Amino acid sequence: MKIMAPTSCFLSVAGEQLHYYSWGSGKKLLLAFHGYGNSAGIFEPFVEPLCHEFTILSFDLPHHGLSRWQGAAPLPVAAFVEGIQALMAEHGVQQASLMGYSMGGRVCMSLLVQAPALADKLLLLAPDGLTAGGMYRFLTRTVAGRWVFRSLIERPAGYIGVLKLLRRWKLIKPSLYEFAMFYIEDRNMRLTLAKRWPSVSAFLPRRAQVRATIRKYNTPVFIFMGRHDKIIPPQLAFRFQKGLKTVHVQVLERGHRIFDLSNAALIAQSLL
Repeated sequence: MKIMAPTSCFLSVAGEQLHYYSWGSGKKLLLAFHGYGNSAGIFEPFVEPLCHEFTILSFDLPHHGLSRWQGAAPLPVAAFVEGIQALMAEHGVQQASLMGYSMGGRVCMSLLVQAPALADKLLLLAPDGLTAGGMYRFLTRTVAGRWVFRSLIERPAGYIGVLKLLRRWKLIKPSLYEFAMFYIEDRNMRLTLAKRWPSVSAFLPRRAQVRATIRKYNTPVFIFMGRHDKIIPPQLAFRFQKGLKTVHVQVLERGHRIFDLSNAALIAQSLL
């Protein structure tokens, strides 16, 4: 089956323009959010199994893909919820399913906490947001942390030296070291990180809030984790799941990039 070409659209939020693709013609609505460094097209493998039952709206987050996000201010959660609700009204629905990969998982959880009646299901793929996110919160939400982050971007040599020492002394996991060095050593990577990371810093819900909301509204949540994921290991999902009857966790024989054409139909069954 040939996958249909998406319709390219824009959503105005806080004076900026968020790009999104629209696929399918189903009566149900699925809102999809990608991970760091990805774009809206990453969810194309889900189009074939879902397009008849769902209309899929896949968003480019700020400073990603085709979004026209010029300012330095983060994407505001409340304004984004208003925009999402307007889109839902256009499609004639009161609820939508939410799908998030990696960083996009944190977006889904934030939307759930902000507007719990909006979501009928969550499909989280190797999601960020299962833990407190202390370091990210510090670097993007505090004065001291933003100073450290800016210093890292502008003068990385000292931080690179510290990372190398931590690796030599085995005080940092090799996977975390490689991940950090990948984004710090290259100047263009750092400059891109400086725009992208803070742009979604408002989407950082407290883990306890997310769990409380799921429990109160009995929201079905399906979490798929990669057994070989070195960035977000599966045990985080099982800890998050504990005590929540509507949260289901499945571990696939994958790394962090947990889905592609070969298994998208399997994952999509959780929504069908």
